[in-house]
Amino acid sequence: LDAPLNSIVQSNTVLISGMNVTTYFSIFDGEYSLNGAPFTSSPGMISNGDTLTLQTISPPNYSTQKDVVLEIGEPISMVNYTWKVITEDDLIPNVFSFSDQNNVALNSLILSDPIVITGITGSSNISITGGEDSINSVAYT
Repeated sequence: LDAPLNSIVQSNTVLISGMNVTTYFSIFDGEYSLNGAPFTSSPGMISNGDTLTLQTISPPNYSTQKDVVLEIGEPISMVNYTWKVITEDDLIPNVFSFSDQNNVALNSLILSDPIVITGITGSSNISITGGEDSINSVAYT
């Protein structure tokens, strides 16, 4: 889902079908709106033709999953549905720098010391101006 951190997120609205009778349901770690009513976490009853939207607050940390569980039916014949909310990746690295190199030969290849990029939880694009890069000791590009 790539949800923003610590924010209210909502599922798509689904149309309930395939049920023979009105059935008890409950929700865990979230809220629901039945037929456009205000969101609540109280158990309720659901029938064919009803619409259901789920809502929760996303986790406060990057790349973290939260499961909202909807249980439909009585304990003996209960069906669980899980809506997974996953927060976005942190793509901004911690501050880093390269060591200055002084008194280097003109028109010669100069290599920096290797650095370790920290603070990101996903893949980030990079841009190099006036040089080349090598990631994880792969050939320079």
